[in-house]
Formats: sequence, C-alpha cells, structure tokens
Amino acid sequence: MSMRIPKNFAVAIAAGLAATTITVFTQAGADQNSDTPAAVSQADAVFAGGCFWCTEADFDKVDGVLETISGYTGGSVANPSYEQVTRGNTGHYEAVRVIYDPSVVTFDELVDYYWRTIDPTNPNGQFCDTGPSYRTAIFSRDTSGTRDCGSFAGRAG
Repeated sequence: MSMRIPKNFAVAIAAGLAATTITVFTQAGADQNSDTPAAVSQADAVFAGGCFWCTEADFDKVDGVLETISGYTGGSVANPSYEQVTRGNTGHYEAVRVIYDPSVVTFDELVDYYWRTIDPTNPNGQFCDTGPSYRTAIFSRDTSGTRDCGSFAGRAG
C-alpha cells in the first residue's frame, strides 16, 4: 500500500526553514574534573500536528524532550489571537516548539515519532479537528534536519 503525502506538506516544510529557529548550546572546553555540571545540549524544532495541546502531550512523553511550548507559526498576522487563527484567515498553524537534548533523542527520532501521532493523509486537519490551523507541518531552520522528512513519510503507517 502506498501513502500519498499532500503537496502542501512539502511546501510547509520548506516554509518552516524561515519560520522557526534551532539553537544548539554546548559547553566548549569544560574541565573534565570540574564540579560544575556540564551544560545540556539543546536543539529545537516546531511540529504542527493538529490541536497543539494534543501534539504537546505526545512530545512530553518522549525521553530527551526538555520542554514543549504551544503556539502559532507560519501565518501573516503578528501575535494572532486564538479567535483570529481559528477563523482561518491568518494562515497560521497550531504548532508546538519542542526543545530537546540531541544527545538523548535525535531530530530524526522526533520526526519518526511525529509521523506515528498524526494522519499525514489528511490535508485539512487532524482527526476531529479540521480547518487550516490544524494542518500538519515540520518547521526547522536547520536544513540538515528537514532534508529527510519526506523519507520518513514513506515509512509512516
């Protein structure tokens, strides 16, 4: 059985390159014998998977995820209200910023997990949530992170 991925999903991945940030914090040159704990590496990515509260709850279960933050991304209105977004005229996605420790969980593992929590065949929402703000997408400024998202789509399901 072949899975068909909506064209707008690939466009959303590309658009996300400009819509979000990914930051990595490392402690360079730390003394191995120091009593100071090593800094935790951090990276982030943004996943739109329908209702952001559901997506947030899914990622909160993953070892290595340090924090999840619900919000909106990808739209044309600065700081939109919930009412503006749900009316469907701002272009925003409900999304979750996932801050994670890449030494515990990789971006690829998060994408693989994401594919198992959404229905990528529905271009108009997720499960009982329908409308433009419930579309699915992966946003990452790091092009190495988004390079293989399509290959994950072929493995989903």
